[in-house]
Amino acid sequence: MIDSFRRPFFLVPTALFVGLMLTAGGCAEVMTNTRLDRENGIKLYNDGQYADAAGALREAVKHNPADLQTHYYLALSLDHLGAFDEAIQQYRTTLTLMENSLEGRESPEMRKRVIDQMADCVSKAHDTDPSTAMLHGGKTAEDQYIKAKIESKLGDADAALEAYRQSLLLDRDQPEVRRDYGLYLAQLGQTDAARTELKRAYAMNPKDEKTAAGLRKVGIIPGPSLKDESDMAHPLVPVGPLPELQIPTGGQDATADNQPATASPKD
Repeated sequence: MIDSFRRPFFLVPTALFVGLMLTAGGCAEVMTNTRLDRENGIKLYNDGQYADAAGALREAVKHNPADLQTHYYLALSLDHLGAFDEAIQQYRTTLTLMENSLEGRESPEMRKRVIDQMADCVSKAHDTDPSTAMLHGGKTAEDQYIKAKIESKLGDADAALEAYRQSLLLDRDQPEVRRDYGLYLAQLGQTDAARTELKRAYAMNPKDEKTAAGLRKVGIIPGPSLKDESDMAHPLVPVGPLPELQIPTGGQDATADNQPATASPKD
């Protein structure tokens, strides 16, 4: 009688354990298949098999919609296939995921690359309004930067320049945007304005090779002198005119001239 009551209490945990193991095994299998689909899709993309790549990457997205690399390569594949509207949506999704992931936040250059590729895609989709590529309806500095890149690709210089200015008004601390703005000004032949923006970009990030190359193109050699005066190391020599240095000209007369005057002994 006692055994008949004990048996269910032993069976329930066992059944639960087996169920959890099966669930965990199923999740692990799904994750493995998702990773394989993504890796296969990226390989197919690199091999130029864009249709097959898009198919594999779509499968990977179904199982792991938060993986930004999958969305990114799906966008590239669709872009190559001429499915521009779908590609733009995938580029937008990639940028959104980058905002919410450590991988994305630590890759500012990748983010700029995605924006560049999305701008190219919009320029190829002639019936697509540039505003459809914006993430927040044109309300942020990055939205204006995206618009600037798109308008420059479409050949509307006035709209591109205005978008660059609006982006920097919303957020002045954007060395990459200042760099691209300066490079675009140089491309338009506005050399003086280009120098100003490239100098500012260099002062904010002197390690950026693209900024340094841009400065050379407009006739400026990058170096510490381009930094703001407040950012430069202060010299050890005190500020103000230096005292004149008395340099002997040689001979006894010169030596005598440099000796302190003494009173002559009285007779």
